[in-house]
Amino acid sequence: MVHKTVSERFFFFNNIIVELWVVFEGLQLAWAHGYEYLAVQIDSSDAFQLLSPSSPESPIPIVRSIANILHRAWFVEFSLVPREANFAADYMAKFVPHQDSLLTIFEVPPTSLTGIRHRDVCGSLNSP
Repeated sequence: MVHKTVSERFFFFNNIIVELWVVFEGLQLAWAHGYEYLAVQIDSSDAFQLLSPSSPESPIPIVRSIANILHRAWFVEFSLVPREANFAADYMAKFVPHQDSLLTIFEVPPTSLTGIRHRDVCGSLNSP
């Protein structure tokens, strides 16, 4: 039996909360831009389990907030994507554009993402 220390449990829980906040912020942004159909890919199995299905009665406040935003007039589908197949999202999360904004919306993905997207789609064995 593996026993986790209090700090390990706290770190684990905080990571899930951060993942859920990112989902919540993304949902708010998508709603504000008028999207009616949305596919949300999550690479955290723990966050995915909390949102499948999300419940307005969850003991976790951010899960309740996500559940409430999902009840709007739109279709949102969550899917679990392995981290190994999600390098493009990881790259974009670390991509720093040359501006002072906290948020960047790309109409077209950066050209530096092309090879990474190919790797995600084809798998690491076929990567360039």
